[in-house]
Amino acid sequence: AVTLAGAGTSTILDANKSGSALKLSSGASVALQDISVINSRTSGVYCTDSTVSLSGVTLTSNKGSYGGALYAKSCAVSVSGSTFSGNSASSRGGAVYAESSSGSIGSIAVLPCAARSGPSGAGAPPEMKPAR
Repeated sequence: AVTLAGAGTSTILDANKSGSALKLSSGASVALQDISVINSRTSGVYCTDSTVSLSGVTLTSNKGSYGGALYAKSCAVSVSGSTFSGNSASSRGGAVYAESSSGSIGSIAVLPCAARSGPSGAGAPPEMKPAR
């Protein structure tokens, strides 16, 4: 597993309005801590068949077809103490879209995010349970 630890919102992963700021696939395992993820055009964090953990992460001004800030397909996902703001999706999950994924999402703030169809905040399967 790889951990990318920053110094809060001053540590920025900027996709510069192209691609994803972080793309995980094929069994990757990454933890982001105290980092801002901004300006992505294919989801801020794009995860397939991997493990991703977000703690104290701010995801702002990211776009995607599904999951503007976070797209997860067949992933283990853990999100806590994070903020999703100003993200959008052309289809579902302006902030988060999760399909065939598991994990927990707790103690987060979802500020204005938008999706053209379906839920604008999050599109998540039943196995994604809120953290207690």
